[in-house]
Amino acid sequence: RLAFGAPAGFFVAWLGWVNNIIAWSGISLALVKLLDLASDGLGSGITGCTIATAQIVVFSVINAFGAKPGASVSNVITILKLLPLAFFIIIGMLAFDSARFSGSIEKLTTAGVGGFAISVYRCFFAASGFENIGVIAGDVKDPKRSIPKAVIIAIIASSALYALIQLSVAASGVNLAAIV
Repeated sequence: RLAFGAPAGFFVAWLGWVNNIIAWSGISLALVKLLDLASDGLGSGITGCTIATAQIVVFSVINAFGAKPGASVSNVITILKLLPLAFFIIIGMLAFDSARFSGSIEKLTTAGVGGFAISVYRCFFAASGFENIGVIAGDVKDPKRSIPKAVIIAIIASSALYALIQLSVAASGVNLAAIV
C-alpha cells in the first residue's frame, strides 16, 4: 500500500494470501512426499499430512517472533535451495551441446498457442513469490523506492535462474519426459 497505493496494496494482499495458502499446502505435501524415498509410506497418508502441517506450524511460529528470525531462516533455506541449483546449472553447462537445439523453432511452432500458454503459466509459477515482498513494506525505510526495485530484481533473478536451469537441461540432452 505504501509503495504502490491502496488499490495495489489490497490486490497484492489478497493475491499473496490466496497464493500462500495454496502454495504452502501444495509445497509442504510435495516435500513430505520425498520422505517416501527414505521409508515407504512415511510421506503419505495421515503421517505425511501431519508432517506437512507441522512444517507450516513451525515456520508460522518462527515468523510470529518477528521479521528478523523469519528472514534468517528464509536466508538459510534460500541458500540451501540455490546451492544445488547452481551445481545443477554448472554440470548442465559443462555438458552443453549446441546440436541439441536443432529443430527447436519447428518444435516451438508445433506447440501452438496452448503449449505457449502452459509454458507461460509454468514460468509464472516458477517466478512467483515476488508478491510477498510487499508484506515487509511497513518495515522498510523508504518503501516507495525499495519495494518496486525489490520486486523487479526478484522477477529478473528468478527468471534468469530458471532460464539457466532450462538451458542446462536442454543443452545437455537430458530427456525430462523419460525421468518424470
